[in-house]
Amino acid sequence: MKTGLRLVIVGMMGRLPYAGVTWQILHYLEGFRRLGHDVYYIEDTGAWPFDPDKNCITDDSTYAVNYISGMLDWCGLSDRWAYKATEQDGRIFGLSESHFARVLGEADVLINLSSCTTLNEQHMRIPIRVYLETDPVRPQIEIANGNPDTLSLLNAHTHHFSFGENLGAPDCDVPVKTFRYTHTRQPIILDWWRPSSARQSIPLTDGRFTTISSWRQADRDIEWQGELYTWSWLWRAMRTLCNCLRDTVGGYWMHAICRRASARITTTSSALVASLRLPRTSMLDCAVAGLAIVAPVTSRRAARL
Repeated sequence: MKTGLRLVIVGMMGRLPYAGVTWQILHYLEGFRRLGHDVYYIEDTGAWPFDPDKNCITDDSTYAVNYISGMLDWCGLSDRWAYKATEQDGRIFGLSESHFARVLGEADVLINLSSCTTLNEQHMRIPIRVYLETDPVRPQIEIANGNPDTLSLLNAHTHHFSFGENLGAPDCDVPVKTFRYTHTRQPIILDWWRPSSARQSIPLTDGRFTTISSWRQADRDIEWQGELYTWSWLWRAMRTLCNCLRDTVGGYWMHAICRRASARITTTSSALVASLRLPRTSMLDCAVAGLAIVAPVTSRRAARL
């Protein structure tokens, strides 16, 4: 007897095979599975993948397919993924074409993680379609500016979730009018953060993990009401660095130049982001952090994830 929901998460693990993207997706898959749901990962973004070995976007899906296969095998979902390769005329890897169609045809819920997928006809037949926004502000500004692509993307979903916990509040400056957002947080599988026996010999620095990040992504900057809001943390990092250097030899002039160059950008961006109140990722159990979605009254039963 079926107890959980057939749940499809669409993401971009193969398109952008970075550790952060992958780790986020895997936590959602495992979290929903532990809540008793029948989960599948499907990638159908319509974009060519990035190949880290070649350091370029490519029409060769070999790296993407092998990467997804390895990651899903690691977490016990080796038979529950599919990659639809636009770069190879829509060829499907992982599931067979018939199984791929059956999974989408029988799905109760689709979760568009990080809004990376433009929904197609197969997706639109799924009764509950969740837009799960992990990077707020830019989409809201695009909607306020009347961007037709962003409006179309969000309109294709029945429910809208965001990491922006203060969206829509009186003290939040992010424009929210067209859509109602439900606040959510990233689920965390606690036992996945414990070092395995094979890694226990590798010492962590004071018990902390380290990471690598990109500081500059200028192609995602956006203007709103005459102000420039940046995706990148570059300018804030420059100001912090220069504040540290200003009392050193030559540091005063570097401090002055960097402060002047970054003042307008960081001040306005910081104010907007502060009003959004993005949470620090908490070590929450996946059962607590599960999305709460109440399905509309349809032929499918109301459900709470």
